[in-house]
Amino acid sequence: MRILALTHTYPRFPSDTNGPFVRFLMDELARRGHEVRVLTAHDADFAPDELEQDTDARGQRRARLSTYRYAPVESWHILGYSRTIHQDVRLKARMLLLSPLLIRAGQEALLKAAQDFKPDILHAHWFLPNACMAAKTARRLGVPLVATLHGSDVFVAEKGWPISMLTRRAVAATTRLTSCSPELRDRVCALGVPRERSHVIPYAADPGLLEREISAQATAAVRERLLDGAPGPLVTALGRLVWKKGFHVLLEALPAVLRQHPGLRVAIAGEGDLDARLKAQAAALGMDKVVCFPGRLGREEIGPFMAAGDLFTMPSVHDPAGNVDGLPNVILEAMAARRPVVASNVAGIPLAVRDGESGVLARPKDSVDLARALLAALSPDAPRKAWGEAGRALVEEELNWPAIAARYETVYRMALEDR
Repeated sequence: MRILALTHTYPRFPSDTNGPFVRFLMDELARRGHEVRVLTAHDADFAPDELEQDTDARGQRRARLSTYRYAPVESWHILGYSRTIHQDVRLKARMLLLSPLLIRAGQEALLKAAQDFKPDILHAHWFLPNACMAAKTARRLGVPLVATLHGSDVFVAEKGWPISMLTRRAVAATTRLTSCSPELRDRVCALGVPRERSHVIPYAADPGLLEREISAQATAAVRERLLDGAPGPLVTALGRLVWKKGFHVLLEALPAVLRQHPGLRVAIAGEGDLDARLKAQAAALGMDKVVCFPGRLGREEIGPFMAAGDLFTMPSVHDPAGNVDGLPNVILEAMAARRPVVASNVAGIPLAVRDGESGVLARPKDSVDLARALLAALSPDAPRKAWGEAGRALVEEELNWPAIAARYETVYRMALEDR
């Protein structure tokens, strides 16, 4: 098939952690023999060799990437790439002002690309703005549109006017809908997408990629640095520092865990709007020496960071505005690195973390229950190694990009039949 994808977030350089799941999927589809083109919003950080290339550094087929400009000056290209929603709970005012420019330029660039490329399928990543932007091209050229939900787009789609107008346009144009979470799928179906044309397809991980990044020496160095002389155990967490990741709940849970594990150390990696607030919370709880914030990690640093911990945690929550993660990709990467996972029983997380099999699930926003789950996973009797191996097996068998790409191929064929 000839597949043309539209997004507004995509890795801009090899170590970029923005939208890697989009690239992993589209590259895998290219490796499976499809001709894949990806169109994304321009950003000043794009490395030249990431654009308009059909093969990667190892000579493997990949999706060809191109960008479109939407602003009259370079400094205005600031939409997407985790910069649009403040703390993930409200749209930034200047972003709202720039959005009409993005939508118009994206519509025009996609229509031109589609007229040149003649795709069989349009694939919009993030229901808003991209399914709305793809509506004109889908309707004009008669090409079926597959829209994929990633999380924050659902939160945006549920807003009132004028966003509701864009949502209606996206609903009318969408031929098939996919989501990494049953909850996100149900919320968008409530806005008008027929449920029988929706599909829950989780994210995936590349176990081979992580194995290439992880070495005993690198892992030992990271563990030594993060423990900083403490006996352990070491708990790792990774994600943007925003409300829906639930790191504030993790900090609230730690005093109870620390009483039984006085040598505990916790590393919360990532960057975001809540950086200063989370550090202040840790200090107020007297845990500024227990918890460290290593900051943003490059792609090549994620594997050793995951492998260095005794377990990985992702305490996702519905944030004050109702935003929630679909299925944090870092959970799957931790599983691929053979780490047991303690996470919230919310959204799409139970699709990956099997309670008592590959980790422990806790009630979201419940610091007492999260402490219970962490203590259960850190217990001397906990089969952490077996949980880690079970998580790795699930990734190898079901939650890997070849398997997930095959499921998308099925959805594409259904969309073609719908047309």
